[in-house]
Amino acid sequence: MDYSEEELDLTNAHLPTLDNVPLSTGLTSLDLTANSLRELEPRLLALTGLRKLSLRQNVLTSAEPLSRCAFAPVLQELILQDNHISQVPEMSAMTSLTRLELSYNQIKSLSPLSSCRALGMQELYISNNKLSTLEGCSHLAGLTLLELGANRLTHVSGIESHPHLKELWLGSNRIAQTQSLSCLTKLERLSIQSNRLTSMAGLCLPATLRELYLSHNYIETIQGLECLHQLRVLDLANNALGKLSGVDDFPG
Repeated sequence: MDYSEEELDLTNAHLPTLDNVPLSTGLTSLDLTANSLRELEPRLLALTGLRKLSLRQNVLTSAEPLSRCAFAPVLQELILQDNHISQVPEMSAMTSLTRLELSYNQIKSLSPLSSCRALGMQELYISNNKLSTLEGCSHLAGLTLLELGANRLTHVSGIESHPHLKELWLGSNRIAQTQSLSCLTKLERLSIQSNRLTSMAGLCLPATLRELYLSHNYIETIQGLECLHQLRVLDLANNALGKLSGVDDFPG
């Protein structure tokens, strides 16, 4: 355990509760990664100055009490990865969030995110859940990173609502075709690995792209690389390519 006046790191402390943990009213960062917490206790929710809270790798089934926490207006990073949460909590009071991690849970819908007024949010991680649509996050136009791998997505409609994206991760979904991504004029990294793509024709990739990951699909022909002058990484392993063509202008 690492204690300081403003930061408290209780990673892997085997805590079932916070009963015997001193929680200073001046705490700004609290890391409770890899414990056995089953609920969000009142003493935690009463803290007023938390800017970073990590509850990764616990056994929480609900994060709804966070909607009533005293630190909601100042919280900047919230990490709920690897729990048993089935619903995104109501987040209208969390206006300062810049990073939200919800990966490795049981979430089926992002609709509750529509109440989130953290318009400055930059990073959203929701991989390994049960999402079938992106509904609920279109108003988060400032996102620069969106991690949606290992869900149940069949398409990425609505992605044009995030014009500032630099990284988009869509691996291990059920995507057979995508709409044009040329609207993502700042995109640098794109992963659509382990999906159901048969062609690159509809991607219409932005010229800013530096890394493109398309392995483990059913792509037969390499297409659409002509304008990708900044591309440095191209992964097409385990596809149905009959010959290596379409990469003549790929930068060396």
